[in-house]
Amino acid sequence: MRPIKLELLNIGPYAGSHSLDFGRLGEFFLVCGPTGAGKTTLFEAMTWALYGELPGTRQTSDIVSHFCADAEDAGAAFEFAVGAAARQAGYGPGCWRVERKPARMVAKKRGSGMTEKPAEATLYRWEENLLGPGSWVPETERIVEAEERIRGLLGLSREEFSKIVLLPQGQFQRFLEMGSTERAAILEKLFPVDIHGRIAELARRRKLDAEAELSALDGKGAELAARFGE
Repeated sequence: MRPIKLELLNIGPYAGSHSLDFGRLGEFFLVCGPTGAGKTTLFEAMTWALYGELPGTRQTSDIVSHFCADAEDAGAAFEFAVGAAARQAGYGPGCWRVERKPARMVAKKRGSGMTEKPAEATLYRWEENLLGPGSWVPETERIVEAEERIRGLLGLSREEFSKIVLLPQGQFQRFLEMGSTERAAILEKLFPVDIHGRIAELARRRKLDAEAELSALDGKGAELAARFGE
């Protein structure tokens, strides 16, 4: 997966509207700043936008900025590319956008008191247009369907994504303390090692075929030696 853009609206310490265009940062970039500057919030917002949950034990309601008034909206949008699109610049097939808003208690538009505003999530896919620029086309507005689709696109559960993304955020020791099986499972999802497994299996099968052929030839050789020896 390659991140394209992250948009925040009253999320964490980011009061108001903010946008982070990863495409302008180049192939490699460093997220840095003093403690409390909001570095972790960027990773948390991406995780929440994709999976609807925050890493660890924090509640979803914790992601809304404390500076957000009851009448104001809050949410995040995350654009990302998967597959071949992740190796290319710009938008194209394989690019996706997820928009998410948390469930909140907000002030009623009419009268006094508060009312509950339900959570929302919409998944979009990028669609090319031969007659003009491409655009985002809604894939689903159902929260469960959007999350299932995203898990399929990324090939990672929320727990796996959190462990991988948050390793630089003081969680590397946790990764080191995992069992070898769990670490291997995470690394196999992170790196394309499946081709090496297929090559190893093909080599094993060819070895067995060669050994069987050699055994058959040895048998024929012994049979011919016995026949001419007579």
